[in-house]
Amino acid sequence: MLRREYLLVFLSPLVLVAIGVGYVQTSRNAETRRAEDVPGEALYAEVLQTVRERYFVEPDEGRLVYGAARGIMAELDRYSRIYDDSEWSDHNLRSTGKYAGIGILVGKLRGRLSVLEAMPRGPAARSGIRHGDRILAIDGEAVDDARPLSDYSGKLRGSVGSDVVLTVAALGTTTERTVEIRRGLTPERLVYGYVLEADPRVGYVNIEAFRETTLALFDEEVEKLLSAGADSLIMDLRGNPGGSLDAAVELADRFISEGLLVATEGRVPSRLRYASGATPYAEVPIVVLVDGHSASASEILAGALQDHSRAVLLGERTFGKGVVQEVSAFHSGWQGGMKITTAHYFTPAGRCIERSIGRDRHRRGGVLPDVAVRMTPTFSSARDRDAWYLEFKQHRQLGRYAMRVRKILREERPAFEDQHLKAAVSLLSARWNTDRRLSG
Repeated sequence: MLRREYLLVFLSPLVLVAIGVGYVQTSRNAETRRAEDVPGEALYAEVLQTVRERYFVEPDEGRLVYGAARGIMAELDRYSRIYDDSEWSDHNLRSTGKYAGIGILVGKLRGRLSVLEAMPRGPAARSGIRHGDRILAIDGEAVDDARPLSDYSGKLRGSVGSDVVLTVAALGTTTERTVEIRRGLTPERLVYGYVLEADPRVGYVNIEAFRETTLALFDEEVEKLLSAGADSLIMDLRGNPGGSLDAAVELADRFISEGLLVATEGRVPSRLRYASGATPYAEVPIVVLVDGHSASASEILAGALQDHSRAVLLGERTFGKGVVQEVSAFHSGWQGGMKITTAHYFTPAGRCIERSIGRDRHRRGGVLPDVAVRMTPTFSSARDRDAWYLEFKQHRQLGRYAMRVRKILREERPAFEDQHLKAAVSLLSARWNTDRRLSG
């Protein structure tokens, strides 16, 4: 039987004020219930009246409403939140695995502002922009390569439907061409893979986040790797903050042929998710890389694969976000929506990996790897930490670029030893596997 652990919520006076604000404003639109029936209504009325009469400038009552609602969520846990109108639009767009722009990743190649990657099926790629193209001008303004990248990234962004004109030259040439690109919705490069040079039988696939498009992108990349001769996989979930629960469960279903994949328990009815039996990669050996930034949906996937002895987890203890959240739009006439924690999730063996439950703020939580390999160093300052993670991210993303771009970047950047990846290749090259019982 799955172990139950409950999150206790204590209402402070601020929360009572927030409840009053949110409910009174809702009642103005829906007339569902008298405001006088709301707990804390008198306190809310007193505070709001004082703000209206005494605050040194006239307050924006819309901001007060959203602020009060955020106060409620802040008292619940670190994950629940309120989205205002603009935040809600951004959230909905990101959940689809797309963003507004022209679909290029820029950086310096041989000291020149260049296109490191043109996203497949993005506006720039459809307009003829290719990897390695040097950007000479943006909307007629010449590019100064001595200036930082941030000076030009804003010029490339813009609203959907707007145009930007780039003057570019292909990698290794001086012939200029002008390309007009209409900004649109661009698919994110959430998944990318390649066959490892150290062992061509091993395919590497990185998953940046779980969105609506993640599963299809994963299948596309894995099929390419298997067709290229790979017979085993390294799945990189390091730094993956999570996202869609459904996407993570469906991806686990690709590898696990039967049994429970995840269970959720809360005040809402419990939900059990089982393998469907449609398992295209049931026989493919796999090592999963995790670290302290692998969270939420990443941990659901890693925990399911580990509990079913379907994969070897290698790396460092994961973050420990063991809660399920529900996202919904407001139905009260206000614009935006909310994200609220509705349940804990449990791995197939009954583990709740949440790092903080109720008042227990020192619970370590997370998923422990089968093979512990420490790679993240101890940092003496936040600056050192940020520099290390930037170097690690740049190194790991080399595999997403075309070979010519990758070669130049390797020449220009300092060497970086990925100990996790090296250890995973050794395991798979030796055809090492493990057989663990399903246990709590």
